[in-house]
Amino acid sequence: MKWDEPLSRRFMILLLLGVWLLSAIFLTLSYWPFSLENYQINASSPRQVVSWYTFAYENKEARTELKKEIEKTAPFYYRVINGAKERNKKLLLEWVVAATNRDQQGFENYLREQNFLYTPRIKEYLLENRFLLARYENRLMFVLDYLQENYILVDRVIPGGAETFYLLSERETRTWPVSSLLLTPVEKTWLLGVFQRLYGRGNITLYEAMAEVLLYVLRPTAELDTSARERMVEARVDEKLPREVIQRGEIIIQVGEIITPEKKQRLQAYWDYQWQVFRYRFPAMFLAMVIIFLLFIFRYYKYQEILWRKASFFVIGLIFYTLMHAFLWYAHVSVSSFSLPVFLHIPFAIVTLTLPILFQQQPVAFVLLINFSLYSIFYPLTDALTFANLLALALFALYTASQKRKSFQKRYDFFVIGMEIFVIQLVFAGLYAWQYRMNFSWYQWFVVGLFCLGNSLISALVAFGILPFFEYVFNIPTYFRLTELSSPSTSVLLSQLKDRAPGTYMHSLRLGEMCEMAAEEIGADALLARVGAYYHDVGKLQTPEFFIENQAGDNPHDEITPGLSTSVIKSHVKYGVELARQYRLPEEIVAFIEEHHGTTHISYFYTRALQFYGEETINPSDYQYPGPKPTTLETAILMLADGVEATARAYMEKPEARFNPHTIEDIVDDIIEQRLQSGQLDNCPITLQQIRQIRDVFVDYLAALYHKRKDYHERKEKENGGSRRH
Repeated sequence: MKWDEPLSRRFMILLLLGVWLLSAIFLTLSYWPFSLENYQINASSPRQVVSWYTFAYENKEARTELKKEIEKTAPFYYRVINGAKERNKKLLLEWVVAATNRDQQGFENYLREQNFLYTPRIKEYLLENRFLLARYENRLMFVLDYLQENYILVDRVIPGGAETFYLLSERETRTWPVSSLLLTPVEKTWLLGVFQRLYGRGNITLYEAMAEVLLYVLRPTAELDTSARERMVEARVDEKLPREVIQRGEIIIQVGEIITPEKKQRLQAYWDYQWQVFRYRFPAMFLAMVIIFLLFIFRYYKYQEILWRKASFFVIGLIFYTLMHAFLWYAHVSVSSFSLPVFLHIPFAIVTLTLPILFQQQPVAFVLLINFSLYSIFYPLTDALTFANLLALALFALYTASQKRKSFQKRYDFFVIGMEIFVIQLVFAGLYAWQYRMNFSWYQWFVVGLFCLGNSLISALVAFGILPFFEYVFNIPTYFRLTELSSPSTSVLLSQLKDRAPGTYMHSLRLGEMCEMAAEEIGADALLARVGAYYHDVGKLQTPEFFIENQAGDNPHDEITPGLSTSVIKSHVKYGVELARQYRLPEEIVAFIEEHHGTTHISYFYTRALQFYGEETINPSDYQYPGPKPTTLETAILMLADGVEATARAYMEKPEARFNPHTIEDIVDDIIEQRLQSGQLDNCPITLQQIRQIRDVFVDYLAALYHKRKDYHERKEKENGGSRRH
């Protein structure tokens, strides 16, 4: 797989789905409640259980007992039946109208249709005296009103210890004595007593007839509302029942501890609360994580194409995304006591130290770190302080890597940055103790300090250890990889160049110095520029004797045609690229080999071809490098340095040449002007100000180099001439 090229869309989507599925599994496992089946009464606890939340719970047995006590004296609730009183009056009026207006047979049929069992004697009395009873309509209505105003007619009365009950209506709730409840159907003897109490002693048969008429009319005016009473009872239980509180970080049961009924109840309460969190909070967090993930993918797909353009960046980002979720999940399963801050269980420093180095300070690396910090809030143990700690480490990574390759130049730097992270962790540990009011002893502070030190230094060591893996697998030019490539003792290819093409090797070293100085001056990557310069002519290993810097005697080009010479010269670019990829050099180094000549002409052999064949018979493009043109500041610097150094060296090696600073300036200006006029720098983000800075660096370097060399040669010539005269 070519890590410098984009992945196929299908493979990219499969990777995204797989990684998201892993993160969803980690998040689900973090919220999944512990198994309560493993904790049985009188058995020993298989592990220590620490509460992740602060919540209140109630003793269920105590609640049951208290509820029974309250129910003994709790009043009942009745709800008014809308229109019941009017309905009763309407039935009485219908009876009076039937007795008055119907004939004997019609009234008898009416009584039969009422489905009310009148006593035979009273029924016969009603048929014979129906007009008499109709004349007592007012008395019947008065008794009905009296009963409905002073009593609540119900169809059910539940015995209890309460002396009152509540009557609910649409407008109000009133309290009535229990004695005002009148169960329907009403007892006839009680109703006769009402007539006698209201109208005195009279015709007993008439009173009985009137009482049976009202017995038919009287229907319930209220109904029992058991749900209202249940709510009232529950409210009183909640008010009186003391609730026990389990604090966040409280140890519910120790490993090996015998499970008593009280401990079992606390475990049950914690399990119930975890399931409540899983049912209600987890879906919201899961949905939020999906939305953030999709927004992240959309944002980078639209605005940060480098993440998709390079397979190495894409895969590394997914690896560290998965690692971040694994770290967060590990923190949840490893927390056994909240005396240690949660963030000390998360080795996030591994990510913050490694990612900026691998991404070579690309802005995408820092946005990834902030994004990874954001994912922590979806996990149940992440509080504001833990999120702030992860965010601080991400910002610290931004600070340490803000200067190109200057934060990690020695192995010792990992230790230094690890100690700086240790200070950050120690500060946050102090904030943790202050926020949760933890009165640590000196010994506890010592343990916390050890964990801060371990979290920092171990993360730094792991980051240092995994860097070579990522460097090799993804072929990334980190500082350490470039340092290895810059020495013949650690680079096989550079060693071969030194042994088989010493002139090219010395030329490359000189260019490396020039490129490094120029890159530092304009703020480009100085180390990459130097190492790229070392390898830019590695393709000359194929035929080193055809290049002038490696020639000690005859020139092979004198024996072949200009066209063939051009083919040999041009081939060093193509062969150099093949050789670099064969030795797995980073693509950033390969770019120096491909771009250092751009599309310039091989002018010497082109001129010779014109002399041999004439302008009409040759194609100028045959004497032109294939390109591409430089696309970065570093490769543009190399192109200019290569032309300047070769021209200056050729001039100064002439026997009649003498050092002149103005000549050096003219050479540098002429090469830069040629490259600008031919459009070789059109594809790189270089400015005229930077070109002027590069020009000054080259002039100073070449002036210092050839001034010393010419002075030395002139002194030697004078000494030799004086000795010959003597």
